[in-house]
Amino acid sequence: MFRIVAILVTLAVFPSILAAQWVSDSTTNTPVCVLNTSTQTYPSACTDGSDGAIIVWQDTRNGGGFTVYAQRLASDGTPMWTKNGVRLARGSNAAQTYPVAASDGKGGAYVVWQDLRNSGNGIDLYAQHISSSGTILYDSVGRPISFAKGDQTNQQIVADGLGNAFVVWEDNRSDNTTTNPDIYMSRLTPTRVAWDTTGVLLSGEDSKQRAPQLCDDGHGGFMAAWETDQGIPSAIDAQRVDSNGTKLWGTSPYGITVFKLSNTQNSKNVCIRRDGTQAMLAWETANVSSSFGQDIYATRLTSTGINMYPAGIDITGGGFLGDQLRPQVFSDDSSEVSHPNGNAGLIVLFENVYSVQPEAIMMVRAFANGTSLAPTAGTGFYQVSSTSGPENGYQAVRVGPGSIMAVWNDRRSDSAIYAQRVDRTLVRGFHIAGTPATWGLPISHRVGTQAKQMALAPRTNGAIAAWTDYRNGTADIYAQLIFKDGTLPVELETFHGACHHTGEVELAWRTASEHGNAGFEIERRSVGSDIENGFSRISSYTTAPALRGAGNSELERTYGFIDRTASPAVYEYRLTEVAFDGTRTTHEPIRIDARSGESVNGWSVGTASPLPLNYQATVPISVPSDAIVDVSISDITGRTVTMPVQHEHWSVGSHEVAIRASQFSASGTYFLQMSAFDPSSGALIWHSAHPTSILAIK
Repeated sequence: MFRIVAILVTLAVFPSILAAQWVSDSTTNTPVCVLNTSTQTYPSACTDGSDGAIIVWQDTRNGGGFTVYAQRLASDGTPMWTKNGVRLARGSNAAQTYPVAASDGKGGAYVVWQDLRNSGNGIDLYAQHISSSGTILYDSVGRPISFAKGDQTNQQIVADGLGNAFVVWEDNRSDNTTTNPDIYMSRLTPTRVAWDTTGVLLSGEDSKQRAPQLCDDGHGGFMAAWETDQGIPSAIDAQRVDSNGTKLWGTSPYGITVFKLSNTQNSKNVCIRRDGTQAMLAWETANVSSSFGQDIYATRLTSTGINMYPAGIDITGGGFLGDQLRPQVFSDDSSEVSHPNGNAGLIVLFENVYSVQPEAIMMVRAFANGTSLAPTAGTGFYQVSSTSGPENGYQAVRVGPGSIMAVWNDRRSDSAIYAQRVDRTLVRGFHIAGTPATWGLPISHRVGTQAKQMALAPRTNGAIAAWTDYRNGTADIYAQLIFKDGTLPVELETFHGACHHTGEVELAWRTASEHGNAGFEIERRSVGSDIENGFSRISSYTTAPALRGAGNSELERTYGFIDRTASPAVYEYRLTEVAFDGTRTTHEPIRIDARSGESVNGWSVGTASPLPLNYQATVPISVPSDAIVDVSISDITGRTVTMPVQHEHWSVGSHEVAIRASQFSASGTYFLQMSAFDPSSGALIWHSAHPTSILAIK
């Protein structure tokens, strides 16, 4: 005869969108702005200069149209400004759309958006300067950059590295036609729009000039490139401008021609980035054979405007069916000096679209001599992503010498977000076994996310992604920190708590991996405390050896802590990981009732009955949401003896698990443990922190 005694374990998980710091769960992510009564779309992001990010977006919360909001996330993910963002321009609810941002070098940002407040003029451009503390520094309604009659659109912004910013845009003002836009420019300083409030002409050829792009020149000015169709075919032009607005390249007032073919092959979608004193450019050019679609070319310009490869480097080789689109260009940071001017090679990412193949992101490296390529020209492209590829474009940032991180919206999982790091050696860095991806790291793969309109801000050890997110039924803004080694902050598998004795709370958590983890801190607040500031630290790895982290580990590790200072009350506990570099990552809080040990949110495992056991006992289990459930029993060595419940779909309510005497071959102590998984995504949503002890006596 067996007698089985089960010890009640009560554990709870309490997800909250109010967690202030980076979360490691890619199905949760960090909320930037979550409002159920309005929509937030088209985010843009820039660095805050301290490994955090400033995120701006258009927002319908005020009615009457879009207004522009901004939020700053510190390096640890903490929102630094008003919850759900700071409004950048008051006094008008006319459509304010498509904001772009650039750092002011002091923790704040310059923001520029399209504005319809002067509807008789068409679309104008307005700007705002917001400080590191979230204070509006321009007029409360913003300041006009250009309110000339006609539409000013497709604005681009870049910081000059000296506390100012430059803006360029496509302009259809009254002295032109709507079919022949010019390129205009302006400069923003901490206190004002420094140039004419109707803008300064950058290029005014009697033709279409479109899609300008720009980068700083490293000396307080900027370099810009755009598409122009002065004659046939359309060409790529460029110009360098100093801080005073003086044009430095070429004798023409319109800039220099970077690339133009003699036939009908049009060029467009140029990208420009600075490498030292040079500008790197990449663009699309139509192949002479229409079946081959668009190809990618690239070149370099010196600081004086000399074109290093006048014929362009044919990045995609010209022999592949379909289109190669939307290039992003980076230096390969090589030490090769095979060119007389000593420039390094180029890394170019692009989207490859061909009807019989999945859309994907590809990469080619061009060596410093401008002719040799990797992979070899004409033999294929190096794949950054596989399967279905990007749905809403991609963004990329440099994360190390010759190393690029690409982040994209992906069709493979409800329009989720994935990331990949590639380098000049043609190695993919994020091929993570066991993830839902063929290639790439899932950054957000919660069911229903429908991620769109992604933005990316660089930081020294990775990047911060922000996007429009539909998981709550309306469009919100979420963000995620991605380390350049392919990890989210800490791979925390579980964090649970239990109260077995009134006023005494046991906490336990398990990590799948750790990266630069110095240790953990435990914070607590009683329910009813100020929701933003009520947490206080009750223990730290600096004084409690049991909370010290593993540093760098790919092994699964379990931690525990007992809070014996809790008075009988209901509490929220949260776990903070502290990295060696000081980065703090706070995980989702859990709620524990320290008055009686009863579960607050309904997850509970009861006591086996009847006792003593003659033939069969049952264990009551409470399930607060539909779940796929596993219940296992193991011996003291950890060997699984039996699984009375194996991947069963349980509905909300009370259930019973039968335990039979025949399942035990000998006397001893056994352990019952339960796991619950989301029926849609398969993600773990509850797990026993401590297994229930079962004493079997023959």
